[in-house]
Amino acid sequence: MKGLLKARVDRPAEYQIKVLGRLGQEWSTTFGDLHLEVGLSEEGIPVTTLRGEVVDQAYLHSLLRQVRDLGLLLLLVERLTGDG
Repeated sequence: MKGLLKARVDRPAEYQIKVLGRLGQEWSTTFGDLHLEVGLSEEGIPVTTLRGEVVDQAYLHSLLRQVRDLGLLLLLVERLTGDG
């Protein structure tokens, strides 16, 4: 929890966002040039992972709005690296 308290929300950080379903690479520009990778869940269902640098929390929220607006089921949002 201490690391979260030190996290700077106004600085870039690497995130991964997982959504249910298969998104092709043509969606990468929709999601700010994040790298897209499709894998399978334990149940064999396609899951797309979007991974890359997010410039700040405001931009992260805009990405999550796009997930919502496309009707995708959000499975995970994880901060991987960043200040703090």
